Amino acid sequence: MTTAADSYARGMALRAAGNERDAAMAFLMAFAIAPGVAAYRNAAFEVLNVMGGYRTLPVGVMAGLAGAVCDPKLDIQPLSLVVRNLIESDARLPELNKMLAGDGAAIEKALPGAAWLLTDPLLTAVLARAVNIGAQIEGVFTVLRRHLCDCVAHKLDTILLTDFRDVTTAMVRQCITNRFAWAETAQEGEIVATLKTRSDENAVLVRAAYRPLSEIERSHAETLPAPIAVLWREEADERRRAAALPELTPLTPGLSAAMRTQYEAYPYPRWRQVHVDGRLSLRGLLGQTMPHVPFDAALDGNVDVLVAGCGTGRPALTLALALANARVLAVDISRTSLAYAARMAAELQTENISFGVADILNLGAMSQKFDFIDCSGVLHHMADPAAGLRVLRGMLRPHGVMMVGLYSERGRHNEVAAQRFVQDFGFADTPDGLRAARATLLALPAGDAARAVVDTLDFYTLDGLHDLVFNVHESRTSPAAIKRLLATCDLAAIGVNVRPALGGSAFRAAHPDPAAWADLDLWEAFEERHPQVFAHMIQVWCRPTEEKP
Repeated sequence: MTTAADSYARGMALRAAGNERDAAMAFLMAFAIAPGVAAYRNAAFEVLNVMGGYRTLPVGVMAGLAGAVCDPKLDIQPLSLVVRNLIESDARLPELNKMLAGDGAAIEKALPGAAWLLTDPLLTAVLARAVNIGAQIEGVFTVLRRHLCDCVAHKLDTILLTDFRDVTTAMVRQCITNRFAWAETAQEGEIVATLKTRSDENAVLVRAAYRPLSEIERSHAETLPAPIAVLWREEADERRRAAALPELTPLTPGLSAAMRTQYEAYPYPRWRQVHVDGRLSLRGLLGQTMPHVPFDAALDGNVDVLVAGCGTGRPALTLALALANARVLAVDISRTSLAYAARMAAELQTENISFGVADILNLGAMSQKFDFIDCSGVLHHMADPAAGLRVLRGMLRPHGVMMVGLYSERGRHNEVAAQRFVQDFGFADTPDGLRAARATLLALPAGDAARAVVDTLDFYTLDGLHDLVFNVHESRTSPAAIKRLLATCDLAAIGVNVRPALGGSAFRAAHPDPAAWADLDLWEAFEERHPQVFAHMIQVWCRPTEEKP
């Protein structure tokens, strides 16, 4: 009889051989047998986060997922793809869509027959705690939100507020999470405006489904369901924290100021959980990723870590929680983003991290040096990425290590097409303009490069969409160009960060020598053959060229 341990070991062996497809099946089997084991669950979630093309999953896997969503500390974003695959392939969905195309009475009549959808525990959990990435699911709930709005406005009964209260509350949380990305009609906007004069709980609930929680008065917020009220309190806490953040450097006029304005309005991304297996020294953590690379013994002791451009703080807090004896400084130009990070640090009881408002271009005035610097997803928003990298290089200790993450020209092909489409169409850089852009992109024919962004997580929130296709500025590069960039700053690559399921296994199979992971010329050739390997970003580990451990 095959055990969970056997299946997991087989999956690891298949992955090492570059056979990601069969490895995925082995990981899912291990999870189905022993869903409570963190290693098996994590491997299965990684698979489910990228695997499509199925209509059902094995009974054991579904049982494990049902148990997993009961853990409030678990990041269930990978399950959004599962929910999309299962629900959008369900034969009952087209008929439900037909019934929802009617008037309010027809919709209300159809709701009992939609219990298969509205009581689905995985769907309810995803709506409440993750970002839905199913366009058809979004379409259903856009209609249901409109129906709820009409019923509450005219004080009509609806079983959305009785029989299906849980999923309705989850729907409202989803709207808040996605920053009100769903399409709304002019009539809905007019109704929501009139609801400001009402303080009953249903009217306040509808307002929360359409407009920022900051527009709801404290006395009215007290009527919200507990899962919504907690979000109101969190946002109020973030506003207080934003005002108290120290300003460590002045802001450079021009592009830096424009980027700050963008991320004050659209802090990105909003996250809920981090996953950390245990605490290690910096040397130990780096050694897990690059066991063949020697690191200075100083990295075993107390270390200073800089996260330059931390955004809303998930990578910074992951480092703070994972590293023993580390002092982490996380900086960003956006107070709103930093306030989110600071609130999450308090929630996670993380005491070894501090936050400050700073422009990377002016960080050189600080006298502090660092053992590790993380700068992912930042330099490509600068007019001159090399200028920012040179500043950070000057803050790195001789034995230090840096992580640099930059957008790929090949990997961002579809995003660039969508950016050009948005610019050519002339959508306004406003919430209404972003919603109009989403609707237009969704309506493009399959196969259009610009429409491909519909399959990304970022498309499903306004914050993410703005970062994706409305960004003030971004540049893109290649592994070979990064090699040249590092050389101009006296840095050399020591490794590339790629998840196994997204290309790491294939690269290892093609280049078994561990030293190959530092060869950016090899990665250049690999990306030419696999242009989506860096669809997210090219993340390179590097260190000073004069360092010879």
